[in-house]
Amino acid sequence: LHSNRTLLFNPYSAAIALLHHWTGIDLEVAGMILNAIPCGLAVVPLYFWCRDAFDRRVALIAAWIHALHPMLIRYSAPVMRDGLFWFCMLAAIQLGWSALNGRGKWRFLLAGLFATCATLTRTEALVLFVLFTLWAILLPRDSTQQRFVLFRRCVGTLGSVAVFPAVIVALNLAVLPPNEPLSGFERFGFLSPATSEWIAGLRKQLSPVASNSLSPSTPSSPPRAEQKFVSNSSEVLPASVSATVPSVIIPIPTVPDASIPAPLRTMRQLMDRIRIWNDAGDNMDTDGYYLRSFLTLADEHKHSLYLSMFFREFQHGFRFPILFALAVGIWFSRRYWRVSRDIPLLTYTLLITGVVYYHLMKTNIIESRYLLSAIPFVFPWSAVGIRRLIILGRMERKNRDWSEWLVPQRLIPACAIISGIMVIWSLRLTRDETFQKQAGLLIARETRDFETITGNATFARAGYYAGVPYRKLPPHPDRSWNQIAVERPGFVLLRASQPGEDPLVDRMNGSSFFERVYSDDPRFNRYLIYRLRVTPPQDVAHSAE
Repeated sequence: LHSNRTLLFNPYSAAIALLHHWTGIDLEVAGMILNAIPCGLAVVPLYFWCRDAFDRRVALIAAWIHALHPMLIRYSAPVMRDGLFWFCMLAAIQLGWSALNGRGKWRFLLAGLFATCATLTRTEALVLFVLFTLWAILLPRDSTQQRFVLFRRCVGTLGSVAVFPAVIVALNLAVLPPNEPLSGFERFGFLSPATSEWIAGLRKQLSPVASNSLSPSTPSSPPRAEQKFVSNSSEVLPASVSATVPSVIIPIPTVPDASIPAPLRTMRQLMDRIRIWNDAGDNMDTDGYYLRSFLTLADEHKHSLYLSMFFREFQHGFRFPILFALAVGIWFSRRYWRVSRDIPLLTYTLLITGVVYYHLMKTNIIESRYLLSAIPFVFPWSAVGIRRLIILGRMERKNRDWSEWLVPQRLIPACAIISGIMVIWSLRLTRDETFQKQAGLLIARETRDFETITGNATFARAGYYAGVPYRKLPPHPDRSWNQIAVERPGFVLLRASQPGEDPLVDRMNGSSFFERVYSDDPRFNRYLIYRLRVTPPQDVAHSAE
């Protein structure tokens, strides 16, 4: 808690701990349950909100999109907080919409509670309060009591917003011992440096010197052994590993800064340190010249790179058919457009994707699951587009209601085919993740302190469970073999059925440095696991050839 207090009030972590404590199930299983169940239940608030804001037919299609969307199925399986976040986000929107339309005063507080839970799970959900405020101002009001309705909405929205600081303060009082520093607001320091300084000053004023702490004081530990990392890998390697890797080794401080440096600033500092000329100034370093030119080019066109990454992940997250239906819905179904409903929703989408883009610029990290926060705008309008395509396709007679198309002899086979494809695709992903866990746990019992793991696919989870670094091999078999021969990783993981892999498998089977292990284990019949021999032969050059 002292090392990362921003996670102190994360509801996903707390729910995992409580479920483990109450039932005794494994922490990892608890995390998977608390991701899969909320992700599946998120279709309920999505359906009710689309039914109230659009109509029942749009709600039905949007619910089917959510239930069959491959990326939602993909991200509902592992231990991730996204399922809980999506459920809380959609529940907050549904409750806030119904409360603003006069269906219960208490729904304002429930909407604020779910929005608070979503915000503590993922920071960008703070934009939900902006959405509620815009809806409160723009939604149509009863002509006879306009001022009263506006006043009621503003008071209710203010109550929803007030739930967030109230929950933070209540958690500080209930969870933390007396005199502990105020926690829970640190994650919002990204809004501006002034906000961060103000929060730090407020904590200093409100929190006296701590007389109690979350854990008993312990003597300061000795400095850690110097760690090193390979220049072309993001994995931190122990010092014993660095001695076996003939690459550029760069030492890092024994106590690194906890903050993440801005990538652009770090890149510019690196550019200044690259030497192009020797000390005498009469000999140019060609490698340094090209490297500096490349970094200069990347700096000049950084936004082109960021935008390409952003739109690639956006398309990967929602998939092209859904985005095509979204464009059709917005362009051809303008009669559904309502300024009071859709302008705040569009503003919410732009703000939340803007937060993701800001995060990309600051950390060089973006994933498609971050952009799925735009579901409240994308899925309903994609449903409108699909409905429009059904009408344009003339699937039924002109005067027949299109909902009659949802008859069992037509709907059930189509849904069965789509569901079967999604299940097969998900089973393959689950099989890979299961293999990584099982292989990683076996390696953890056998691994030596100088070993690393490498493979021809994204088997990074195996490195996580084994507690050692993982490096992915290049796609070409010759380049993969050269990397293996030079680095001598402790374990090599290969997917046996991958096309174009036979030359690499033949070389691994004929190598005197590696031996295949767990070949008789039926769990690994689709994979190959090779281990570096404890006592390799002396003729290193001959084996590398």
